[in-house]
Amino acid sequence: MNAVLNDYIDKIKDEIINSTCEIINVPSVFNDKDGSVTPFGANTVKALAYMLDLGKSFGFRTKNIDNKCGYIEFGKGKKLVGIIGHLDVVPADDTWSFEPFNATISGNKIYGRGAIDDKGPTIAALYAMKAVMDNYQLDKRVRLIIGLDEETSLWRCIDRYKETEELPTVSFSPDANFPCIYAEKTIESLYLKQAYEKNPKLYIEDISTNHNAINVVPKFCEMTIGFDNTIIKDIDSTINNILINYNYNIVVEKIDDSHMRIISRGTASHSAHPELGDNAVSKLVIVINDLFNYYNIGLYILNYFANY
Repeated sequence: MNAVLNDYIDKIKDEIINSTCEIINVPSVFNDKDGSVTPFGANTVKALAYMLDLGKSFGFRTKNIDNKCGYIEFGKGKKLVGIIGHLDVVPADDTWSFEPFNATISGNKIYGRGAIDDKGPTIAALYAMKAVMDNYQLDKRVRLIIGLDEETSLWRCIDRYKETEELPTVSFSPDANFPCIYAEKTIESLYLKQAYEKNPKLYIEDISTNHNAINVVPKFCEMTIGFDNTIIKDIDSTINNILINYNYNIVVEKIDDSHMRIISRGTASHSAHPELGDNAVSKLVIVINDLFNYYNIGLYILNYFANY
């Protein structure tokens, strides 16, 4: 059986590579601002359409489920084998050696956002289905279930699938380094909240992480603070004295006489390997906590974060 499949896959190898490159070129980053018709972003729907069209060209049955997910299926029988992949990707930063959304082949490797997680494995699963369908008869159905909302860690795509579609008899997920990775564990996202009232002496005006994905160690955090004339004379020296205590990549920019911007930079990494990242948010929170405590305007939530 392996010899038959290996020979078949060798014949369609160039097709597999080409399809992988084409879907990598779709910048399918989650975006909930594109409208209700494309709930997870217009480009995620574009990537889904590409996969469904490809599956249809192979003779598979396909279905788009509200532009939130879809599936590609072949075979007959009561039992359903589920293969679960996703086409959304995390945003690309400026550290790429190759264009993240322009697939590049170098040294027998395909470089591009999603090549490993999870466009490459999803394409591989689709062609594996084609190889089996074209060479063998099955007494069960095989369904490639395609999500568009995995990287936010909310999986609203699969929630929608479960509301309307048949659940597989058995399933696996070729996400990233399959077969070493064949399933996904739960991820827990905790939200700590505190009601905030601005103290006119010193207050937080705005915070931005540049839309950092929740499952990526943030490489950027920017906070705008406001202050009144009671501390305007010494706030510059106070912040500089605090920064001396830490070896952080943080810079301070003056906006006007009552506002300044504090910018923290780190290194992004996927939450599967947090030890490779440098959390810009954590470092900025520690510095801001020291600043607020210096002026006796302690915020419990900042103290809690800094202590624990």
